[in-house]
Amino acid sequence: MANAIKSTVREYSPIYNTMKRILFTLPLILVGLITVASGQITPVQMSVEGLKEEVTVRRDSRGIPYIEAKNDADLYFAQGYVMASDRLFQMDLMRRVARGQMSEVFGDRTLDEDKRWRRFGFASIVEQSMAELSPELRA
Repeated sequence: MANAIKSTVREYSPIYNTMKRILFTLPLILVGLITVASGQITPVQMSVEGLKEEVTVRRDSRGIPYIEAKNDADLYFAQGYVMASDRLFQMDLMRRVARGQMSEVFGDRTLDEDKRWRRFGFASIVEQSMAELSPELRA
């Protein structure tokens, strides 16, 4: 009986319905923003410790990396490096979305979304949750 009541409350709760909409549209927004932001405009040459020979990484207009290497070890190393840098970008982007700080990266076109996300107050919820965690879990 208690489960039936809980599911009915969730089904008709405005907060629950809003959160469902947000969680559905967030990936679509992020894919669009990542696609726009990830196009490599200028070539960058860098030295990374661990490579034996030169490796070339280029991205197409959709941000998809293409890696050219002279040996398998360098190829796999570069693939891991590229994936890690893309993942770091994604994690930073998600943090900025939840805090309503996307305009710091993308300018005025995301300002309305930032205002909406700040009204949800996720940043303060996270900070309150962190304050209540034990020191072992915070470390």
